[in-house]
Amino acid sequence: MKKKFFNTAIVFIAVVVSGLGFGKDKSPLSAVDSIIWVGIDFSLVKMAGPDFNNPDEIFPGMLDKWNNLFVKERLKKISSEIDKKIEVDVEGVFEVNKKASKTQIKPFPGPDDSTKKSNISNEAIAKQVKGYTLKSKSGMGLVFIADCFNKIEKAGSIYVVYFDIATREVISSKRQVNDAGGFGFRNFWFRTIKDASVKP
Repeated sequence: MKKKFFNTAIVFIAVVVSGLGFGKDKSPLSAVDSIIWVGIDFSLVKMAGPDFNNPDEIFPGMLDKWNNLFVKERLKKISSEIDKKIEVDVEGVFEVNKKASKTQIKPFPGPDDSTKKSNISNEAIAKQVKGYTLKSKSGMGLVFIADCFNKIEKAGSIYVVYFDIATREVISSKRQVNDAGGFGFRNFWFRTIKDASVKP
Protein backbone atom coordinates (compact mmCIF):
# COMPACT_ATOMS: atom_id res chain seq x y z
CA MET A 1 0.00 0.00 0.00
CA LYS A 2 2.81 2.36 0.94
CA LYS A 3 4.65 1.56 -2.28
CA LYS A 4 1.55 2.28 -4.36
CA PHE A 5 1.05 5.60 -2.56
CA PHE A 6 4.71 6.50 -3.13
CA ASN A 7 4.48 5.78 -6.86
CA THR A 8 1.28 7.81 -7.12
CA ALA A 9 2.97 10.71 -5.35
CA ILE A 10 5.91 10.61 -7.76
CA VAL A 11 3.56 10.72 -10.76
CA PHE A 12 1.64 13.65 -9.21
CA ILE A 13 4.85 15.61 -8.60
CA ALA A 14 6.03 14.95 -12.16
CA VAL A 15 2.73 16.26 -13.55
CA VAL A 16 2.89 19.40 -11.41
CA VAL A 17 6.50 20.14 -12.38
CA SER A 18 5.67 19.56 -16.03
CA GLY A 19 2.71 21.90 -15.77
CA LEU A 20 4.89 24.64 -14.32
CA GLY A 21 7.29 24.31 -17.23
CA PHE A 22 10.37 23.32 -15.29
CA GLY A 23 12.87 21.32 -17.29
CA LYS A 24 11.47 22.55 -20.59
CA ASP A 25 13.36 24.82 -22.93
CA LYS A 26 10.65 26.93 -24.53
CA SER A 27 13.10 29.39 -26.10
CA PRO A 28 12.69 29.73 -29.87
CA LEU A 29 16.49 29.78 -30.03
CA SER A 30 16.80 26.21 -28.84
CA ALA A 31 16.37 24.78 -32.34
CA VAL A 32 19.01 26.92 -34.10
CA ASP A 33 22.81 27.10 -33.99
CA SER A 34 23.13 30.68 -35.21
CA ILE A 35 21.21 33.96 -35.41
CA ILE A 36 21.19 36.38 -38.32
CA TRP A 37 21.48 39.99 -37.18
CA VAL A 38 19.31 42.07 -39.49
CA GLY A 39 19.92 45.49 -37.90
CA ILE A 40 18.11 48.35 -36.19
CA ASP A 41 15.06 49.57 -38.08
CA PHE A 42 14.38 53.28 -37.46
CA SER A 43 11.77 53.78 -40.16
CA LEU A 44 8.87 53.88 -37.68
CA VAL A 45 10.54 55.62 -34.74
CA LYS A 46 9.22 58.81 -33.15
CA MET A 47 11.86 61.24 -31.90
CA ALA A 48 10.22 63.43 -29.29
CA GLY A 49 11.49 66.56 -27.61
CA PRO A 50 14.11 69.28 -28.20
CA ASP A 51 17.10 67.01 -28.90
CA PHE A 52 16.40 66.33 -32.58
CA ASN A 53 16.91 69.73 -34.19
CA ASN A 54 19.43 68.59 -36.83
CA PRO A 55 17.39 66.20 -39.00
CA ASP A 56 19.88 66.36 -41.88
CA GLU A 57 22.49 64.80 -39.59
CA ILE A 58 20.10 62.17 -38.24
CA PHE A 59 18.53 60.88 -41.47
CA PRO A 60 20.11 58.61 -42.53
CA GLY A 61 23.65 59.34 -41.31
CA MET A 62 23.11 58.85 -37.57
CA LEU A 63 20.92 55.81 -38.18
CA ASP A 64 23.81 54.22 -40.06
CA LYS A 65 26.24 55.15 -37.28
CA TRP A 66 24.05 53.54 -34.61
CA ASN A 67 23.78 50.39 -36.73
CA ASN A 68 27.51 50.20 -37.37
CA LEU A 69 28.32 50.88 -33.72
CA PHE A 70 26.00 48.09 -32.64
CA VAL A 71 27.74 45.59 -34.93
CA LYS A 72 31.13 46.72 -33.64
CA GLU A 73 30.37 46.84 -29.91
CA ARG A 74 27.47 44.53 -29.20
CA LEU A 75 27.36 41.47 -31.45
CA LYS A 76 30.11 39.56 -29.65
CA LYS A 77 28.37 40.19 -26.33
CA ILE A 78 25.02 39.11 -27.75
CA SER A 79 26.60 35.94 -29.10
CA SER A 80 27.89 35.19 -25.61
CA GLU A 81 24.59 36.10 -23.97
CA ILE A 82 22.49 33.70 -26.04
CA ASP A 83 25.30 31.22 -26.77
CA LYS A 84 24.77 31.38 -30.53
CA LYS A 85 26.91 32.32 -33.50
CA ILE A 86 25.88 35.67 -35.00
CA GLU A 87 25.82 36.27 -38.75
CA VAL A 88 25.29 39.77 -40.20
CA ASP A 89 22.84 40.69 -42.97
CA VAL A 90 22.06 44.38 -42.54
CA GLU A 91 21.89 45.89 -46.03
CA GLY A 92 18.11 45.46 -46.18
CA VAL A 93 17.51 47.44 -43.01
CA PHE A 94 19.94 50.15 -44.17
CA GLU A 95 17.71 50.56 -47.24
CA VAL A 96 14.57 50.69 -45.11
CA ASN A 97 16.14 53.36 -42.90
CA LYS A 98 16.53 55.62 -45.92
CA LYS A 99 12.75 56.06 -45.73
CA ALA A 100 13.00 57.64 -42.27
CA SER A 101 12.63 61.42 -42.29
CA LYS A 102 12.24 64.57 -40.23
CA THR A 103 8.47 64.07 -40.21
CA GLN A 104 9.11 61.53 -37.43
CA ILE A 105 10.48 64.28 -35.17
CA LYS A 106 8.02 65.65 -32.61
CA PRO A 107 9.61 68.78 -31.10
CA PHE A 108 6.58 69.42 -28.88
CA PRO A 109 5.57 65.89 -27.85
CA GLY A 110 2.06 65.02 -26.79
CA PRO A 111 0.75 62.04 -24.79
CA ASP A 112 1.04 59.77 -27.84
CA ASP A 113 4.76 60.51 -28.18
CA SER A 114 5.81 58.82 -24.96
CA THR A 115 7.79 55.64 -24.32
CA LYS A 116 4.91 54.68 -22.04
CA LYS A 117 2.68 54.14 -25.07
CA SER A 118 3.64 52.02 -28.07
CA ASN A 119 3.78 53.67 -31.44
CA ILE A 120 3.93 50.36 -33.33
CA SER A 121 1.30 47.64 -33.68
CA ASN A 122 1.87 43.90 -34.08
CA GLU A 123 0.58 44.25 -37.63
CA ALA A 124 3.17 46.94 -38.36
CA ILE A 125 5.96 44.71 -37.03
CA ALA A 126 4.81 41.83 -39.22
CA LYS A 127 4.73 44.16 -42.25
CA GLN A 128 8.25 45.43 -41.55
CA VAL A 129 9.64 41.92 -41.23
CA LYS A 130 8.08 40.86 -44.53
CA GLY A 131 9.57 43.88 -46.29
CA TYR A 132 13.27 43.35 -45.55
CA THR A 133 15.39 42.40 -48.57
CA LEU A 134 17.91 39.90 -47.19
CA LYS A 135 20.70 37.84 -48.68
CA SER A 136 19.88 35.08 -46.21
CA LYS A 137 17.08 32.78 -47.36
CA SER A 138 16.58 30.78 -44.19
CA GLY A 139 17.39 30.78 -40.48
CA MET A 140 16.38 32.83 -37.46
CA GLY A 141 16.55 36.59 -37.92
CA LEU A 142 16.89 39.18 -35.17
CA VAL A 143 15.94 42.82 -35.73
CA PHE A 144 15.45 45.78 -33.40
CA ILE A 145 12.56 48.03 -34.42
CA ALA A 146 12.91 51.43 -32.75
CA ASP A 147 9.64 52.76 -31.35
CA CYS A 148 10.26 56.06 -29.55
CA PHE A 149 13.14 58.23 -28.35
CA ASN A 150 11.85 60.75 -25.81
CA LYS A 151 14.23 63.46 -24.61
CA ILE A 152 11.94 64.66 -21.83
CA GLU A 153 11.74 61.15 -20.38
CA LYS A 154 15.42 60.49 -21.23
CA ALA A 155 14.42 57.04 -22.43
CA GLY A 156 13.87 55.02 -25.56
CA SER A 157 11.60 52.10 -26.46
CA ILE A 158 12.37 49.37 -28.98
CA TYR A 159 10.97 46.02 -30.08
CA VAL A 160 13.33 43.04 -30.03
CA VAL A 161 11.98 40.82 -32.79
CA TYR A 162 12.93 37.27 -33.78
CA PHE A 163 11.53 35.93 -37.03
CA ASP A 164 11.79 32.99 -39.42
CA ILE A 165 13.60 34.32 -42.48
CA ALA A 166 12.14 31.73 -44.87
CA THR A 167 8.48 32.32 -43.93
CA ARG A 168 8.85 35.81 -42.38
CA GLU A 169 6.76 34.64 -39.44
CA VAL A 170 7.35 36.65 -36.27
CA ILE A 171 8.50 34.19 -33.61
CA SER A 172 8.96 36.58 -30.70
CA SER A 173 8.40 40.30 -30.26
CA LYS A 174 9.14 42.07 -26.98
CA ARG A 175 8.97 45.79 -26.31
CA GLN A 176 11.56 47.27 -23.96
CA VAL A 177 12.07 50.71 -22.48
CA ASN A 178 15.65 51.65 -21.56
CA ASP A 179 17.24 54.78 -20.13
CA ALA A 180 19.23 57.07 -22.39
CA GLY A 181 22.57 58.44 -21.22
CA GLY A 182 26.12 59.27 -22.19
CA PHE A 183 28.18 62.08 -23.68
CA GLY A 184 27.05 63.41 -27.03
CA PHE A 185 23.95 62.80 -29.12
CA ARG A 186 25.14 59.51 -30.62
CA ASN A 187 26.07 57.88 -27.31
CA PHE A 188 23.10 59.31 -25.40
CA TRP A 189 20.57 57.50 -27.56
CA PHE A 190 22.76 54.50 -28.33
CA ARG A 191 22.52 53.49 -24.69
CA THR A 192 18.80 52.77 -25.10
CA ILE A 193 19.72 50.31 -27.84
CA LYS A 194 22.80 48.65 -26.41
CA ASP A 195 21.11 47.97 -23.06
CA ALA A 196 18.34 45.95 -24.70
CA SER A 197 18.11 42.31 -23.69
CA VAL A 198 17.99 39.89 -26.61
CA LYS A 199 16.60 36.95 -24.67
CA PRO A 200 13.21 36.09 -26.21
